[in-house]
Amino acid sequence: VSLEMGDVPLVSVMPENLQVSAEKSSRGHLITHLQELLEHWVLWSAVKSRWVIVGLFVLVLLLSIFFASRLHPASRAPVLFRPDTNIQVLLDLKYNLSAEGISCITCSGLFQEKPHSLQNNIRTSLEKKKRGSGSPWGSKGSMSDTGQQELQGTVYISKSRSKGRAAIYRFSLNASVPAPWQLVAPGDGEVPSFQVYRVPFGNFTRKLTACVSTVGLLKQMSPRKWMMTTLSCDTKKGWKFDFSFYVASKEQQRTRKLYFAQSHKPPYQGRVCLAPPGCLLSSSPDGPTKGILYVPSEKAPKAKLSATSGFNPCMNTGCGKPAVRPLVDTGAMVFVVFGIRGVNRTRGLDNHVLGDMGSVIYDDSFDLFKEIGNLCRLCKAIASNSELVKPGGAQCLPSGYSISSFLQMLHPECKNIPEPNLLPGQLSHGAVGVKDGKVQWISMAFESTTYKGKSSFQTYADYLKWETFLQQQLQLFPEGSALRHGFQTCEHWKQIFMEIIGNALYGLVLSLVICVAAVAVFTTHILLLLPVLLSILGVVCLVVTIMYWSGWEMGAVEAISLSILVGSSVDYCVHLVEGYLLAGENLPLHQAQDPAACRQWRTLEAVRSVGVAMVSSALTTVIATVPLFFCIIAPFAKFGKIVALNTGVSILYTLTVSTALLSVMGPGTFTRSRTSCLKAVLGVLLAALLGLCVCLALLKSGFQIPLPNGTAL
Repeated sequence: VSLEMGDVPLVSVMPENLQVSAEKSSRGHLITHLQELLEHWVLWSAVKSRWVIVGLFVLVLLLSIFFASRLHPASRAPVLFRPDTNIQVLLDLKYNLSAEGISCITCSGLFQEKPHSLQNNIRTSLEKKKRGSGSPWGSKGSMSDTGQQELQGTVYISKSRSKGRAAIYRFSLNASVPAPWQLVAPGDGEVPSFQVYRVPFGNFTRKLTACVSTVGLLKQMSPRKWMMTTLSCDTKKGWKFDFSFYVASKEQQRTRKLYFAQSHKPPYQGRVCLAPPGCLLSSSPDGPTKGILYVPSEKAPKAKLSATSGFNPCMNTGCGKPAVRPLVDTGAMVFVVFGIRGVNRTRGLDNHVLGDMGSVIYDDSFDLFKEIGNLCRLCKAIASNSELVKPGGAQCLPSGYSISSFLQMLHPECKNIPEPNLLPGQLSHGAVGVKDGKVQWISMAFESTTYKGKSSFQTYADYLKWETFLQQQLQLFPEGSALRHGFQTCEHWKQIFMEIIGNALYGLVLSLVICVAAVAVFTTHILLLLPVLLSILGVVCLVVTIMYWSGWEMGAVEAISLSILVGSSVDYCVHLVEGYLLAGENLPLHQAQDPAACRQWRTLEAVRSVGVAMVSSALTTVIATVPLFFCIIAPFAKFGKIVALNTGVSILYTLTVSTALLSVMGPGTFTRSRTSCLKAVLGVLLAALLGLCVCLALLKSGFQIPLPNGTAL
């Protein structure tokens, strides 16, 4: 019908090929390509190479478990900021402050238990001159030039050469050159002579020995040969001592650099030269007969060295005996308290930000003068424990109550109570509480060997040592003694993250148990639960293994992140299983005849339905954590890396391991129903009841089950 006659079309039908092209153009190209890529990937992992992937997964899982078990607890305090920031450098200096790094202008830098006066050990100038305890070469005002010349000497070098034989070099402190020796001419790296010190002087303390031998030489050509060594002459090989001198092992003011070596070929002679090409007689590394030496030279340019370069105040034992190390607060201060039973917080008010600190409950049976003997005995016992207390770290009495004859008359045990090594003006940390004219409590302070840079695990181990030792000592007191109620406390104990880490590890186990129970209820089939459980286990072990390979340690941030790994790892697996269940509702009839083909078809349909959503979610999570990588606060940066790493590994395992496991062991024709859901709930409740019965049986048998707070059931 012609349209010119006024007729209109009732139905407009486009060509078939045009309709298909319009449908394709309406869909997003990126999503289309991504879905096609996922289909090809899953077709390879779930159908063609499923057994290969399962085998690789088992191998990787076993290796991951092995390496994850080697991840040891943290060995230092948590890093709060990026290592290259100034604030973290200051915190590291604070944490690493120890007795070995103390600077004191009135005492020696060396540690010794008993004090000694340094003034009584000052050596005379003659003795210093004999020992060579002057200042380095080129320093001003320390020793006259005449005195230095008396300590110096010159080593002269001559050689003897014959046709067809290597040159033999002679070292001597005498300038005369007998036949057949000839004086070495300067040039080609040859050194005619060089200055040395006869005795140790300043930093010229490296001793070289010139050894002489006649083994393996023709007497008419060169009757003897020489070589230099930092050790003694080897008489078994025919070497005998000739003379020795002293040089510097590092660059000093007004020095020049020389090389010495011994030939590795007969007749094994030695040589000294200006540059390595002349002394490459052996390819072996530096040793006793080969190396570098620095000799004094007034013609050498003045080197730009630090003022303290090579400085050693106690070289050649010339500084005398050191004084005692003063006591400073470099370690955790532990207080042993008596006379206090606890704190009453029952009347705490919640209408204030800080809240009520409570009231102290005193021990009315505590009598200081009655228990003074036991207190002195306990003070000596704790102070003598070098594993817990630093030498001189016992501060049993407060300032103003120092050891006196009056205190020693109170009880024989109070004689020879250890006194602390306090600096002038430093007060003792010991304290006494007086109320209404009566001593209510006493606190003895001890500077422990626990320095504040230790990790939480190590600090917790020290806490247990203190607690165990104190309880052993308190049990020695008679029954009814008020000292049995004593306890130890420390401000540093509050900074222990062991409880946080313990809670996190318990949280990891608890979250895994809850995850298994939830997935069992949602999937309602054991063969759908098993792939999810194996995937989660593989993800967690691989992430912990990567932490181990990266050099990380199990600190507070890592332990807290572990409990999050399970929850973030289960998402993608459960989505894939849910897609697997939904695909079973539309299972073609021809696929139901073959269980293997049915499992593979359902796995492919699950990826087609939820694969793009899972990958998009994973990419979004990883991109969102990238800004955390550059945070100055280290826990945030590390947490972001862990989340990104876990997300990447989780989506990789879901698209490979989970799909392969589903195509291998997934139920082919199973569909979710009310009956299967009820069975899953009953199975979970039965497993929980069985676990409770096992715990009760262990408790009745005397087995202690540890809790996150450190106690046991």
